[in-house]
Amino acid sequence: PALQSSLVSVAGPFMNFLIWFACWILVKNSLVNKKYYKILVPMGRISLFLAIFNMLPIPGFDGSHFFSALFSLL
Repeated sequence: PALQSSLVSVAGPFMNFLIWFACWILVKNSLVNKKYYKILVPMGRISLFLAIFNMLPIPGFDGSHFFSALFSLL
C-alpha cells in the first residue's frame, strides 16, 4: 500500500535527521567532552547531507519512492 511504502521510504532520511539533531544538541549544549567534537560535528554534517540528498526526487532514491507513493494517495 502507498502509505506504508511512503513511511518505509522516509524512515532512513528521518533517522539521518535524528542523528544530526542528536549531534547538534550534544555540541550546542556542551554535553560531551570537547575531544569528541572532532567526531560529532562531521558525523552530524554527513548525516544532514545524506538526509537531504536521499530525499531528492530522483529515481532510485528514497525521495522518488516517497513522492510517488504520496502522489498515488491523491
